[in-house]
Amino acid sequence: MDKKTEKSSPNESVAEVDVSGDRFLAAAPRRQQILETINATQHAKAALYQTRQDLLTIGDDQDSASEMAQKMKETAEREKKEWTKLKGSKLKKLFHSAEYAAELKKEEDEYYEAYEWQLRAEAAAKEVGEQIATLRKKKSILLKQVEEHRQAQVQLANLYEEVFDGPTPNWPEEDEMEANLAALQETCDTVQGKITHTYHVCEVLAPARRALNTALEAAQNSYDSTLSNIGNMAINLAVDMSKPDYVQPGTPDKRPYKATGGTLEQIRRCLAQADQSMAAAQRLDPSVMAHVLPQIDPENKARHSGRIDRFINAPLTDIIFYQEIDEAGKALETVARVVTEEVDRWDAKLESLREERTPIQEKLKLCREELYELRARLFDDATCPPPQYTDKEAEDEAAKKKGKMDKGGNVVKGDLSDKRQMVVEGETLEKGKQ
Repeated sequence: MDKKTEKSSPNESVAEVDVSGDRFLAAAPRRQQILETINATQHAKAALYQTRQDLLTIGDDQDSASEMAQKMKETAEREKKEWTKLKGSKLKKLFHSAEYAAELKKEEDEYYEAYEWQLRAEAAAKEVGEQIATLRKKKSILLKQVEEHRQAQVQLANLYEEVFDGPTPNWPEEDEMEANLAALQETCDTVQGKITHTYHVCEVLAPARRALNTALEAAQNSYDSTLSNIGNMAINLAVDMSKPDYVQPGTPDKRPYKATGGTLEQIRRCLAQADQSMAAAQRLDPSVMAHVLPQIDPENKARHSGRIDRFINAPLTDIIFYQEIDEAGKALETVARVVTEEVDRWDAKLESLREERTPIQEKLKLCREELYELRARLFDDATCPPPQYTDKEAEDEAAKKKGKMDKGGNVVKGDLSDKRQMVVEGETLEKGKQ
């Protein structure tokens, strides 16, 4: 019996046998089952899309068909009523028999024609309804198949992760690509973390800008052209609401109003909301307004409210207080400008991080796909062993590769480097160098 020899593997030069080969063989049946599911459901996504498009089209047809069937039914009923009425007229039948017969025939024909159109319209509406029912049933099936396909792909990826977990000495290219993927994933996760944090800050900052815009709009639409200073707004509000048209002489700090109590209250609420939105953003990230507040209040002068102020951070009020802005309109414009600049800065930061993430995601996707394809090929190589040859078959295979076999399938022996050998109809002719 000829001794069996195995075809050498392209990676045979790499050190010792990889013990993970047993894992490949153990996982092969499960992989085959997953691949069968993927192949059986790979049509589902495209089919589902087209089915939805057809449903939209036929849905419009159903409305038209139902409306037409209803109109044809009403027309047929009207024609039948006219025909029945004429058929029951005894006077016309008695005194105008010839004309009556012709008119009766005409009404009868019109009724049956309308009735036929009614039947056709009802049949069309029924057909469309059945088509929609069929497509909806198919859509339900396709939805399940799409989900099965998605789950099967996830299962296959998880299977490869499980089988190729850890180092694979026989396939160093897999280890290298896996390390590259891990590094890219770590980089992407870092950028994504920054994006998520920045997005949260932007979410908190947005209400501050909206509140200040509302306050500015209220101030601009107010009948009062000289709003009080922000610091005395609460006192002025009480005076305004109790004595809206009267101001005690000799009190220059309290200026006259014209029905501005509601406006002042609205501005106070908007400013308080904006203040606390900015404070919440600072709790998320201390760098919020860090380029503004240190220059405005380097000695903490704005902390003038004692114990309460130590617990309630009010960065916008700090700006107004330290700059000693007395006029309310100017104060609102100042904080609105500061907040707008800060929100724009964070929005720009978020957009920049997203742009930074895009090429990383593309590289990560490509690397993941390449690793997936490599693992699939390596899995096939590990679970489908190369063909085995006898000693003679192995020698013939080697001779074929080296081009040392004649047309009859016989191995040509000897060194033919110094002369050309031609095989013509079984005879060997040798020609020396001329």
